[in-house]
Amino acid sequence: MKRKHSKKYQEIVKKIGTESYSVEKALIFLQKNCNSNSGNIEITLTLHKMKSNSPANLKISRFTKKKKNIAIIDDILPKELIGNEKIQLIKIEEILKMTENKKQDWGFEDLIASPKYEEKLRSLAKILGKRGLFPSAKNGTLTDNISEAVAKLEREQKIKIDKIGGIHYILGKVDFPKEKLLLNYQILNKEITGLLQAYSLKLGFIKKITLSTNNSPGIRIQSK
Repeated sequence: MKRKHSKKYQEIVKKIGTESYSVEKALIFLQKNCNSNSGNIEITLTLHKMKSNSPANLKISRFTKKKKNIAIIDDILPKELIGNEKIQLIKIEEILKMTENKKQDWGFEDLIASPKYEEKLRSLAKILGKRGLFPSAKNGTLTDNISEAVAKLEREQKIKIDKIGGIHYILGKVDFPKEKLLLNYQILNKEITGLLQAYSLKLGFIKKITLSTNNSPGIRIQSK
């Protein structure tokens, strides 16, 4: 059954029209017509058909202040992390038990491990890899410098590319200064472009970009 939108939503659709907007013009429109103190401005990037070696997850700059839940496999926590409610020390045996239930919410977004557990973690590479949680020296999550790894992860945000090639991300609150939202857009666009090019995707892989608030229609952004 097709969703019936509110009268206000339909009025905004008419105001937007069929044209494509510049990023700045779209932000001005959303802040003027769809303003809400608790609302977010979201970006949706629709990609062309992905190659088989394309990533399912990307890590980019974090625009929000909300801290992430991070699990650490080691004997003890560094003293500077003790008391941090978002950091949990976890035993390798607990991870092994978690992997038995593939659909379970594990309660953390990232996993860091000491190199001493590398051998035991190898057998879990497939399961942890699917969740984007497999610790490796390459991405800085298999390390002796746990504090540095935590700081790096807290500056990053993990985003997923869905099955139809869509990326959804929050640029910031509707009431953020327009200049801040514009800067976030530029950072995001640059980072995603660079990351996907690293997977040998074509330069024109972004098919469509739209901006919207939580409950507003999307505004299509002009392609350069």
